[in-house]
Amino acid sequence: PGDVAAWAATLDAVLGFPADDVAAVGEAGRRAVHAGYTTASMQQATLAVYDELLGTRLAACPPAQDEDAMVVAGAAS
Repeated sequence: PGDVAAWAATLDAVLGFPADDVAAVGEAGRRAVHAGYTTASMQQATLAVYDELLGTRLAACPPAQDEDAMVVAGAAS
């Protein structure tokens, strides 16, 4: 953060990657997003912001069901 020269150097390096490497980096990014940004984790993060602003404890309540598991299983519409 804040290092424009490093950011530019990184972008320059990535733009020079061979197509196979670009595909691999994209796939790794996709997996990281799917692992780190589940419905439950985003709900908890949102509730934590509400808790901070409203002085509540909503984030301490567990979710009623695992919506991500339902999507994977094909149960969600």
